[in-house]
Amino acid sequence: LAFLLDRLDSRFRYPEQARSELGLQVLGVVPVVDQTGRQSPEQVAQIVEAFRSIRMNVRYASGGQRSVVVGITSPGPGDGKSLVASNLALSFAEGGWRTVLIDADTRRGQLNATFDAPSAPGLVEYLEGTSLLAEVLYPTRHDNLTLLPCGTRHRRAPELLATPRMQQLIAALAGEFDVVIIDTPPLGAGTDAYAVGTACGQLALVLRANRTNLK
Repeated sequence: LAFLLDRLDSRFRYPEQARSELGLQVLGVVPVVDQTGRQSPEQVAQIVEAFRSIRMNVRYASGGQRSVVVGITSPGPGDGKSLVASNLALSFAEGGWRTVLIDADTRRGQLNATFDAPSAPGLVEYLEGTSLLAEVLYPTRHDNLTLLPCGTRHRRAPELLATPRMQQLIAALAGEFDVVIIDTPPLGAGTDAYAVGTACGQLALVLRANRTNLK
């Protein structure tokens, strides 16, 4: 019966599918997160430990580079990529690494609301050349964590992610911070995530059990 269900259901259901069907390295598994904040202390501890494990695996996957640089994406909206990106950045920061979190989702990015920071000027303004780097980096209430919000969203903003200035930005931040985490748009949104992946060299894919469609 289980085998039949696997054949009939095209949704992602368990980590082994990522290895066997997609050929991906599994960096970790995050328990279900209740975003209303109603987790028990035991559930919170499990989530924290899950991100510590992912943090360790991301560092290992980076091959000993001086700075960890990784983009976070997902097949579609609602898969949890922004939650993973923000919590992974927090995990690095709480571990003592100087961390910058970039909201590169110029279509729907809202990480500024998560960290109670302005949305602009941000990434879009920097890539357009209307703001300096120092003007788009915002400290957060968390030690060692800096946010670079997406900036002002407009129709041509996604095109900026594929410009040389994006690559120059990542190189500059990698020289200033220990860890650069980039939250990108979903793969289904267009070429945005691929552009960021090319610029940073590593792209982690978030798959949500019983939601992400593998087809």
